Amino acid sequence: MRHIVIAVPMALFLSSEAVAQDTGPLPETFSATYVATDTGCLGLLMTGQFMAPTPGYRISLSEAKSQTGTPTTYGLDMTATPPSGNVLQVLTPVPVTYENAGFDQCPYGITVTFEDDTFIVPFFPRD
Repeated sequence: MRHIVIAVPMALFLSSEAVAQDTGPLPETFSATYVATDTGCLGLLMTGQFMAPTPGYRISLSEAKSQTGTPTTYGLDMTATPPSGNVLQVLTPVPVTYENAGFDQCPYGITVTFEDDTFIVPFFPRD
C-alpha cells in the first residue's frame, strides 16, 4: 500500500507538467475572413480555439502596438486572463473571436502573438 501512496503524488506531479505544455492557442483552428468588395476588403472576422489549463479563462485579441510596417500581414496580440480564486485544473477549450467591421486592409495574413509564440493566419474572403 505504501507504493500506491507514493505513486499517486508522483503521477499528479507528472500530469500537471503535461497539462502546462498542452495549453495556449491552437493555430490550426484559426481562420480570418473578410467581405470582398469592388474596392478591396471590408471587415475582419477571426475565430479559433485556445486550450486553457482551467475553466474560466478570458481570451482577448487586440491590435498589436507595433505593426510590422509591411502590408503583407496585420498584427494582433493575444492575452489570456486566468480566473480568480481556486479552480480545478482541467484542460478547457475556449473560443476566441475578434471582429473589426471597419477593417479595410487586404493583408495576406493576420499575425497573432501570444507570449513568445507567433503564428500567421491566412486571410480569405467569406463565402
